[in-house]
Amino acid sequence: MPSRDNPQPSPDASARLSSGQRLRGVLVALVLAAVLVLDGLLFYLALAERRQAVAGAETTTLTLARLIENSFTLRLGNIEHLFIGIDGVLQTVPDARLARNPEILQFLVRRLEKTTLSRGLTIIDRTGKTLYATHLDDPYKTFDMAERDYFRHYQGQAKPELFLSEPIQSKADQRWVMIAAWPLSYPDGRFRGLVTASIDLEQVAQGLATFAAHQRGLGVTVARLDGLVYANHPNHTVLAGRSLADTPAYRAFRGQAEGSFSGLSPLDGQYRYVSFRVSAAQPFFVAVSLDEKPVLGPWRTRAGFFFGIGLAGTVLMIGLGLMLHRLLGSLAREIEQRRRQDFVQAAFEGLPGIFYLFDSQGRLKLWNRSFETATGFGADELARLQPGDLFRGNDVERVRSAIGQILKSGFASLEADLVGKDGRARPYVFTGRRFIDEGEAHVVGMGLDIADRKRAEAALKEKNEALARSNAELEQFASVASHDLREPLRTIISYLTLVERRLADRLDTESRGDIAFVRDAAHRMNQLVLDLLDYARVGHDPEPARPVDLAHVIETVRNILRPAFEASGAVLTLETPLPTLPGWPEDLTRLFQNLIDNAIKYRRNDLTPNIRIRATRQEAEWAIAIADNGIGIAAEHAERVFRIFQRLHARGAHGGGTGIGLAVCKKVVERHGGRIAVASAGPGQGTTFTVTLPAA
Repeated sequence: MPSRDNPQPSPDASARLSSGQRLRGVLVALVLAAVLVLDGLLFYLALAERRQAVAGAETTTLTLARLIENSFTLRLGNIEHLFIGIDGVLQTVPDARLARNPEILQFLVRRLEKTTLSRGLTIIDRTGKTLYATHLDDPYKTFDMAERDYFRHYQGQAKPELFLSEPIQSKADQRWVMIAAWPLSYPDGRFRGLVTASIDLEQVAQGLATFAAHQRGLGVTVARLDGLVYANHPNHTVLAGRSLADTPAYRAFRGQAEGSFSGLSPLDGQYRYVSFRVSAAQPFFVAVSLDEKPVLGPWRTRAGFFFGIGLAGTVLMIGLGLMLHRLLGSLAREIEQRRRQDFVQAAFEGLPGIFYLFDSQGRLKLWNRSFETATGFGADELARLQPGDLFRGNDVERVRSAIGQILKSGFASLEADLVGKDGRARPYVFTGRRFIDEGEAHVVGMGLDIADRKRAEAALKEKNEALARSNAELEQFASVASHDLREPLRTIISYLTLVERRLADRLDTESRGDIAFVRDAAHRMNQLVLDLLDYARVGHDPEPARPVDLAHVIETVRNILRPAFEASGAVLTLETPLPTLPGWPEDLTRLFQNLIDNAIKYRRNDLTPNIRIRATRQEAEWAIAIADNGIGIAAEHAERVFRIFQRLHARGAHGGGTGIGLAVCKKVVERHGGRIAVASAGPGQGTTFTVTLPAA
């Protein structure tokens, strides 16, 4: 029986105590569980927001990289069109009027005014000497540019492509520039020289600063494909000319068109989110990066705040904290989205030409003020228009087709006439890219007014047609002139023969010699006219080049020169099989006929002519060597023999000659895009002519 001195709790009290403890335990467990759930939820939300912040940084940097790449590509495209127009005009100017011509200088100055990116234009001849430099006080001052990388790039070939030099620092004002170069050519395609433009990289860097002005911690780099930095923001003057080839970032995206990644920057040692875009049209790429601090700084602040509430609050405050978190998160995202839109809109306003962004339904969502200026429509009117409403005729369907191509493949461009509110149309070139925002496809692009370019193309076409007519008239003149010149010569020869026959019994030896001298001069004049006509006809075959079997050409020449072979006993040997090359059969026959005829004509009296022909493949070319055992050529005459009317021997020696044959050979070879050279060990040691022609 229990004692009064040591009372025991009643069963009801024990039950209530046990129930209260269990309730407190449950409440503690519930509180702990709620805190854990809250902390877990907050942790999950923090990670999701961090991913969203990182995704937003990648979207911002990639969008900006595309915009800057598109802008710089279009500016370089303007310079390329400027170069093409200059080349077309200079093709009409003969070499004699190309140097120190005030009209050409004024033409270059006027063309330079049409671009804001270049500091000056320079014209360089095919030897590497400058003819004009518009940015100098003395624009005619001559400099040797033969060792510059942009001159060596073309190596005498008029390959139509834009070349961007290494970034260099001007000695005059210490500003960083790069040189854009384009080859000049003769109407027949031969290399004539270069036109270059000096691009102010500090001006490019200032343009990059405009893009970066609305975003703290943003860095922009424009560099050549080999990693050399052209322009950078910030720290342009420190990084210009520096190579990124050995950096992890460069190796990460090398060989890709675009992408995003993150890591430590080799430029400032900060952890950055980087997006890059490689230009498809020009040799450069753009990298845009955001410092981790402005990207994750707000996130870190909010995460610490909410985790503090979760650890220090009560079950009652958990719901309030969650609501507050959601409210603040939504508000922050809205502010961030508006800030990004304001930043992108400010960047768009600085772009050249018109900018537009519309959704897959064709509804315009974003545009710059230049769009309103170009079309004459206000903002409310543009918001109600479809892209097809700004065009007419066939352009409507072409624009819709291009939009479909963008949404399908990611990119398209076209030329079309933009029709404004007043009904007037102006030619534009449009480019567009696919842009995915929240799972929905959009089209973002730019348009540039090309009215000036169209006028330049029309003028160039008119000049080319005039040149073609002039060439046809010149060929007709040469043919008629040769006939009219030869007719009096035939009359002179005929009457000399008649006089000699009628006065045969009254002519003494001296008189007969005089008649023979005049007849010989008439024959030589007749041959000179024929050779000049032959020289003028080279390159006037209207048909395109076609495959020509050189073995068949040599056999044709052998038949033409059969009397010379039989009279001299000459031997012709093909030491290797001959290739089939693209060209014109008549011109190639004329080329090898002259070379083989010379090998027979200029032979040694004590040796039978031995002519050997060998063909050797040299990468993309064939070298055909024609070697003989004749009288040879002195080294100092190796260039002279290819000039017109140049003879190395007396008029009557070795069967005579007009000095035109090898000039014809040189003209034929150059028309085929090749080279011809002569080599000899000296007089009496034979001669080797080497003709190098492009392979098929």
